[in-house]
Amino acid sequence: ICNSDIGKLNYFLGKGALSTTSIRQELGRSPPYGDVDFCQDPEQICSSRDHKELKWVAGMFSWIEKVQSYKQNGWDYITELQKWYEHGMNDDTFIDSVGRILNRGCHDDSCGKVEGAWERRFNFNKIVEILSITPPPPIQSPSVPPTSSSTKA
Repeated sequence: ICNSDIGKLNYFLGKGALSTTSIRQELGRSPPYGDVDFCQDPEQICSSRDHKELKWVAGMFSWIEKVQSYKQNGWDYITELQKWYEHGMNDDTFIDSVGRILNRGCHDDSCGKVEGAWERRFNFNKIVEILSITPPPPIQSPSVPPTSSSTKA
């Protein structure tokens, strides 16, 4: 399990960072979760009473590792996010692909269905609404097409 994202979390933020001098020197301090050995007990992410924010931290770490850096088979997260925005933000294809990346490691339908996709769509759209993210205005075409003749004064 320590060869996975849990291992990276432990190496940079948990007990693993305590045993790595270069990480401590780079941070200039002890790791924020030096008392947590994610490799020994990954359930601490959900059950820690001392660090209730670990679910959020692990979620953000997973998001950065799996989704934001995802580029496979012609699908690139940043490019697809821009397309979704530029095309009016009214399509669930983007958030469905993101859900598959998080749960299945693959963006397309061949990965299989993701449980709770409807709930993810609902929550995603709610966040977009709360943040008041609006689609860009449509591009206006000129009312009179340009002509090739020039006028002389």
